[in-house]
Amino acid sequence: MRTYTFPVEGGVAVFIPQVLAGSTGTELAPSVAVEVEQVGTTLVIRPLPRRRLTGLAAKFAAFPAGFMAEGREQHEEQERDWDNHDDRER
Repeated sequence: MRTYTFPVEGGVAVFIPQVLAGSTGTELAPSVAVEVEQVGTTLVIRPLPRRRLTGLAAKFAAFPAGFMAEGREQHEEQERDWDNHDDRER
């Protein structure tokens, strides 16, 4: 099926027709995280599994009763040179 690309901030987006988005066996809706892999001259796009919070309560319950009772260790604040700081380096 032929489709098109269009520019977005910092990259290129691919329009995926709904007929294809629904045929993957997973819900490929807007804002779903995908993985893009280059195989030769082909780009392969596959949805990533959704992360679930199932079992999170059990993980917190596994911490000992006194865990972090004394709080976090405090470190001295470091002097920073904000004049030469560039947000784009992150």
